[in-house]
Amino acid sequence: MEYLQNIDLSKIRSLCLQKKREFIFNYCLFEQLKDKQLKQKKSQTINDEEDDDISKLEKFIKLLNSDNQKIFFNNFIYNNPESEWYLAYWSKNAYYKKLNYIVNLFIDFINQ
Repeated sequence: MEYLQNIDLSKIRSLCLQKKREFIFNYCLFEQLKDKQLKQKKSQTINDEEDDDISKLEKFIKLLNSDNQKIFFNNFIYNNPESEWYLAYWSKNAYYKKLNYIVNLFIDFINQ
């Protein structure tokens, strides 16, 4: 993973939530761009073999329950511009507990 080569993931764990969120958002952008580039290359080459390759990001998302997926997508994939979108689903306290859990889980997941 080119994006992770110059990053010490153990240090990310000690960062504040906002910095962790920034890291995950950038990681997701990188993965999405890499995935698009890979799909574009595959469409340009004639290859009938199907790849079962699934990105680490997709694997992580599949491991999450529906609530955690909603939080992950709105924060890191869609980057929801409405800052308090979560209030329709959870209290602020419950949301931040879930967000902290997801952020730390993600960092542990990519650190494997």
